[in-house]
Amino acid sequence: MVCVNCQDFNLQLVDTAGQDEYSIFSRSHSMDIHGYVLVYAVTSMKSFEVVQVLHDKLLDMVGKIQVPTVLVGNKKDLHMERVIKPEEGKKLADSWGAAFMESSAKENEIPAHLDDLDSKKEHVVDDPEHNVYTRFMKSHRCYDLVPTSSKLVVFDTSLQVKKAFFALVSNGVRAAPLWDSKKQCFVGMLTITDFINILHRYYKSPLVQIYELEEHKIETWRELYLQDSFKPLVSISPNASLYDAVSSLLKHKIHRLPVIDPLTGNTLYILTHKRILKFLKLFISEMPIPAFLDKTLEDLNIGTFQNIAVVRADTPLYTALGRVVDIYSKFDVINLAAEKNYNNLDVTVTKALQHRSQYFEGVLTCNRHETLQAIINRLVEAEVHRLVVVDENEVVKGIVSLSDILQALVLTDSEEGTS
Repeated sequence: MVCVNCQDFNLQLVDTAGQDEYSIFSRSHSMDIHGYVLVYAVTSMKSFEVVQVLHDKLLDMVGKIQVPTVLVGNKKDLHMERVIKPEEGKKLADSWGAAFMESSAKENEIPAHLDDLDSKKEHVVDDPEHNVYTRFMKSHRCYDLVPTSSKLVVFDTSLQVKKAFFALVSNGVRAAPLWDSKKQCFVGMLTITDFINILHRYYKSPLVQIYELEEHKIETWRELYLQDSFKPLVSISPNASLYDAVSSLLKHKIHRLPVIDPLTGNTLYILTHKRILKFLKLFISEMPIPAFLDKTLEDLNIGTFQNIAVVRADTPLYTALGRVVDIYSKFDVINLAAEKNYNNLDVTVTKALQHRSQYFEGVLTCNRHETLQAIINRLVEAEVHRLVVVDENEVVKGIVSLSDILQALVLTDSEEGTS
């Protein structure tokens, strides 16, 4: 029993040392609990990682995106053995909306600034809509999105480019991590964009075979194409927050983010905007609904409405490849590899679209007067990457993409609701 502000509370201690962090909590730990104190050792990286798992399990049990929590880094007196900096602990606590402190049981030193917890608790109660989706993303890890079973195709950089793209088609995937046997690590991603770039760079006419596509290895293409613009592989740890994942996708303007285990170096999964938004949609009904969800695209200024590239039905396919839009999307280009038609890019877009699946239901559209909630529902239910914004005459006015939606929901102040 402890007394706080003249009020008695039952204090229950749970020692997790040596236990499986996935099974230490019983249901009683989520019932009638006013708050939690999670303690890690500043001398142990494993301890720091486990406390993050414990926090995630707590949220799962209580069914909330945030609970009153104090994060404590113990053993602060062991200066020479410290591996977790105070700033790292503070950053983690901030991502939880928790108070943070460091202590020393040996020196009986506990900072007296628990007022921070009260202020954070009041903030959550008084303003439940404030940055609700940002807080949700910060309280979940990338590992939470990794399915129990999924297909992951990996290419060695010594593989021929043509065989790699055929493999993408036969396996029904749009991208694959690239493994460099010499460096013994993942060095990049091979995507449909690479296929487009190869076609656009080397195509001359239907009478000239694209030798580079037929003979080049992936490593050769990377050396030639990336020689002046090489960028290291952008990846993320399974223990990183979904907020960090969204930030990385938008910052680097990429559509696929490999989740790589920092200990083994293995790629566990490929995160996408679609997967993250779908995950958010699963829990959205359990969260406070921000007022800006009922505002329109026009009110929120979400989407791209300037410099929209369009092509006509008789536009040569080669020209369209340089400015792909939703009507002829990047994924449609992979049909060229599937049917080995990439040596004739002078056909019209209309002709090329005949190779599209017979089950194609047409371009999904919206208008600027629809609410953000309606747009999110349509994107998730249709499992598409973007909607074409049209006016009352079905004239193209803009594009609203998954990245636009995540930018507005997660990286923008929820009260403002602006991009």
